[in-house]
This record gives sequence, structure tokens and C-alpha cells, in this order.
Amino acid sequence: MIWRLAKYLLYATIVFAILVALISCEDEGYHNSPDAQLLFSRDTIMFDTIFTNIGSTTQHFKVYNKYSEDLLISRIRVANGDLSNFRLNIDGDITNEAYDIVIPSHDSIFIFVEVTVDPNGQNMPMIVQDSIEFVTNFNLQNILLIAYGQDFNLIKDGYILNTEWTAEKPYLIYGYAFIDSTSVLNIEAGTRVYFHKNSGLYIEGKIVAEGTFENPIVFSSDRLETSYKNIPNQWDRIILESGSHGNTLNFVTIKNANIGLQVGTIEHDGHASLQINNSRIENMAYAGLFALKSKIFGYNNLIANCGFYAAAFLAGGSYEFYHTTIANFWGNYSPKARTSSSVIISNYLPVKKSDGSSVIYSGDIENAFFGNSIIYG
Repeated sequence: MIWRLAKYLLYATIVFAILVALISCEDEGYHNSPDAQLLFSRDTIMFDTIFTNIGSTTQHFKVYNKYSEDLLISRIRVANGDLSNFRLNIDGDITNEAYDIVIPSHDSIFIFVEVTVDPNGQNMPMIVQDSIEFVTNFNLQNILLIAYGQDFNLIKDGYILNTEWTAEKPYLIYGYAFIDSTSVLNIEAGTRVYFHKNSGLYIEGKIVAEGTFENPIVFSSDRLETSYKNIPNQWDRIILESGSHGNTLNFVTIKNANIGLQVGTIEHDGHASLQINNSRIENMAYAGLFALKSKIFGYNNLIANCGFYAAAFLAGGSYEFYHTTIANFWGNYSPKARTSSSVIISNYLPVKKSDGSSVIYSGDIENAFFGNSIIYG
């Protein structure tokens, strides 16, 4: 009996020793100090104005293990869980909550963050806040998440009759907005019109955009983050189709598109006419002002920084500008140096067809006058 008891105790001791050894070996793999702290490349992730229901760009930060041992993060999660507007990618896994993440010694992991802001029916921007919680050896650390959201008037592949756009909320064109031939789009001072990628405004009727010096009208991309401030080719263009007359742009800013303003279309009969004053057209991938057999009068304008032409006047037309600066200082849109002139004026336009052949459209240059103006680049 005593022998059996001794044998049982021996077995129990051996099993216990093995368990202790295994646990000890596992613990030895991680830094287990109760004072362990993660290091972060940023303490706050902030998103500039995001349009409601339109996802943000992706931001990221790094989480560092400064210790000579591996570090076990017990939990990473967004504080508001499934109710959060923010979304995470934690070291390659798309999830808002993860457990037992190991960072090797003197190593790091990436965490990517996106946000979508819910609409609230208000005109003024809103603030959305949350945080990312990190628990390491029972220590809690946080990264603050902040996003500014803005409600908007959405126009998605829409045909527009007589209407007026006001400055209360911005307008977001998603796809295209088309102004019918019998309609007029009036835009009041201070109105902001934003375009999603590859979107455009097509005007067969007429546009009257009357901004002021204090409250200009802005046409730009829907990416409002600082890093996108001067990036071209974020949307397509504004087109005044041939047959569209009486168009007026005053104190207007057009920026960051492929072509800022196209006046005239080669496939339609007749010409387009425009008066543009006190306006800026900047940062285009191809051209700032692209005119085809059209009639334009301009006063006190700036057309600048485009990948090919700042202004192109092709297939004839009549063009008269005063106190206007056309300057192409920037040519870094493509890896190749820009070799095109800042301004081109021509009575013809060669167009390559889908079958590889070319057709040439031509027209008379009735007038091309630039009074007290600067052309550079």
C-alpha cells in the first residue's frame, strides 16, 4: 500500500514538473514585465473632412516592441466595437478586434485605419471620435481616432433641369451630372462642388456661376485630405458642349482634374460660348482650358500648372483675354519632362479613330487676342 502511494506521488510529481517546465518555457518567450509599454509611430489618427457614406483614404501607423524579448499583446480593439465608424486592418487581418498578437523583439507591426461617416442631416461638419485600445501585460494604452464628416447633396448620374445650387451644403457629383439643353444651372457664391474619381459635369444648356472675391465657387475633388490638395487627375472635367451659349463663370476655382474646363465638343454642330472672369484653373493632368471651335472672353484669370497644355485653342474659334496669366511652372505629372508649350493655338485638330486611321477637324481662327497678359512656360 505504501509502495503504491509512493509510486502515485512520484507520477504526480513528474507530471507537475513537466507542466511547470512547459509553462516556464512559454513564459520565457515573452517580455512579462508589468511595466511593459508599446511604442507607436503616431498617438492620434486624424482624417480631414470626409463626405458621409463615402469611405476615406487609408491611414496607417506602426506599433513597436522596443524590448529584447518577444512581446504578447493580449488584445487590440476599437473601443466602440461593432458600432464604430472606423475599420482596422491589424497586421494583415481585417478585423476591429484581435487577440494574442506577438511582436518579435525589436520589431513592429502595421495597423491600417479607414472610416465612413454616417449622415446626420446637418449643414455643418461633424466630428466622429473613437480610440484603439491595446492591452499588454494588463497595461492599457490608447490611440485616438478623429474624423470630420460632412453631409452633402449627392448627384449620381443625374439629369438636371432648371435649378440653383446654394452654399448651404456641398454638392458631390458621383459619375456625371448633365444639364439639359433647355435648362440653366445657377450656382450662388460660396458653393462647393466636389467630384468623385472620373466624374464630370456636362453642360448642354447653360451654367451661370457667380462667385465673389470673398466667397468663390469651388470645383474640386472629393478627396479633401491635405495630401490630395494639389494632386491632378482626381476627376474628369467640366464640359460646355457645342451649342451651349451664355455661360458665365465669375470668381470660380477649378482644380485637380484631368481637364479643368473644356469649351466646345468636336462631335456636335455649332460652337460653345463662355465669359470667364476673376477665376483660377490649376493642377490639371492634361490641360487647364481646352477649347474647340468655341468663343471665349476672359478677364483677370489664372490658368496654371498642367501636365501638357495650360491652355489649348484648337479647330478654330474666337478667343479674347485681358489681364490673364497663363503659366505652366509645373511639369512633373509624368516621369518624362513636359515638352509641350504652355499655350497652343491651331485651326485644326487631328483625331485618331478606333481603326487606327485619323481624321482632321478644322475651322477658322477668327480672333486670338491676349491683352496685358502673361504667357509663360
